[in-house]
Amino acid sequence: MLITNTKRIIKSGFMNFWRNGFVSLASVLIMIIALFVIGSVIFGTALLKNVLGELKDKADINVYFVTDATEGDILSLKQSLENLPQVAFVAYTSREEAFARFKERHKDDELMSQVFDILGENPLGASLTVKAREVSGYEAIAGFLTKENDALSRDSRSIIDEWW
Repeated sequence: MLITNTKRIIKSGFMNFWRNGFVSLASVLIMIIALFVIGSVIFGTALLKNVLGELKDKADINVYFVTDATEGDILSLKQSLENLPQVAFVAYTSREEAFARFKERHKDDELMSQVFDILGENPLGASLTVKAREVSGYEAIAGFLTKENDALSRDSRSIIDEWW
């Protein structure tokens, strides 16, 4: 009895599907479009979350110092920044490290090699890379750097060249 009823239901379904071909085709197309839209929204949401997470990880503040800034002042500022609750970590790059990285990046460039020979000394200053715990913490860090920049001034000249 169950098998007979199942066969009749399937046979009746196919007959009605072919008899009302236009309505059946429209229903199938609407289902396909609906499933495509839902799948696109889910895929787009996942992609957007991934891209935003990557951008969040790449956000940081770089603080560049003038060449005559003392390492003690720089490390003092580094320690002050590390004590802020918004800061995840602070990385220090010395003048020598920055110059070595720059030379390594431009080792195949003949013009840069000539510039190094002409200069004879390291034109780059030290730098700090500051990473916040949350994106909203960058505003507080920027405010601190602006305040601290005024405090670390020497002879009306700041030790911070620029930051961004």
